Amino acid sequence: MGKFKRLWLAAASVVASVASVLLLTSSSNQSNEGWKKTEMKIINNKHNTMKVLVINNKQDMKTLRRVCSDLTVDMIQSKSYQQLCEKMIATVSSPEQDGVGLAGPQVGISRRIVAVQRFDKEGHPFEVYPNIRITNAKGKRTAGEEGCLSIPGEKGEVERYNNIDITYTSPATLRDTTENIKEFTAVIFQHECDHLDGILYTDYKKDNIIDGMKIILDIENNGERKITAIPEGVCSREIDIVLEGATIKSVVYTGGCDGNLKGIGSLLKGMKVGDAVSRLEGITCGRKSTSCPDQLAKALRAISK
Repeated sequence: MGKFKRLWLAAASVVASVASVLLLTSSSNQSNEGWKKTEMKIINNKHNTMKVLVINNKQDMKTLRRVCSDLTVDMIQSKSYQQLCEKMIATVSSPEQDGVGLAGPQVGISRRIVAVQRFDKEGHPFEVYPNIRITNAKGKRTAGEEGCLSIPGEKGEVERYNNIDITYTSPATLRDTTENIKEFTAVIFQHECDHLDGILYTDYKKDNIIDGMKIILDIENNGERKITAIPEGVCSREIDIVLEGATIKSVVYTGGCDGNLKGIGSLLKGMKVGDAVSRLEGITCGRKSTSCPDQLAKALRAISK
């Protein structure tokens, strides 16, 4: 029993030492507010503005392609958050940049935060939105010219919605808040929110038709393949697909029968692409020769070629 007790105490001491090291490592990488040390270094730099990352720098590109994480309540309530907001607005509105929107990853902060100029408000103020997502889109996409501070000197045509809903965490109430945004301001929000998912406006394709299916986005990023397809002849207006290899990670429809299509997305999660195609292909809706599930099958078949 004495020998066993000594062994037990020795083992406990090792466990305690390992736990202590892990705790120290964690605390050394994060501030008390939840920010990473690398983020704090960027936020607390001595300049009023921040460096904007660009695509022709390999290290910058890694950050620009990263999928961003949410901010915690402690982070939103922190002094560092306020500093970040002020510097993001100072950066995007500076004479050097003269932009209308800026996303966290563009200044090296891989968090879901954007600064957007509100052309739909009096005085066209810049405002900052934490934990923002596009939660709904109405109507059809229309083409318009866009540029990007991270792709200097270039412009391109991108199809965007002119009527969207955004949801974000209100810094005042710390609750989810939803707003309807229209026209050019809606385009800015879509551009900046794309940055939060590692997507650049140059990733969008124009007139890309594969076997009758319009695919406007098809990129591989951090082990995932993201596809946006435009269905025809059905109520839904867009299908966003994320794949991990040949496995479906997520399917999200824009428009259509909300509850039914969410159910389809939930059932398809984790399913192989081939199995999904065989189960959904040929399904019709009422008198239509196709359906939202059938259009998804066509999109999956098209991108598998």
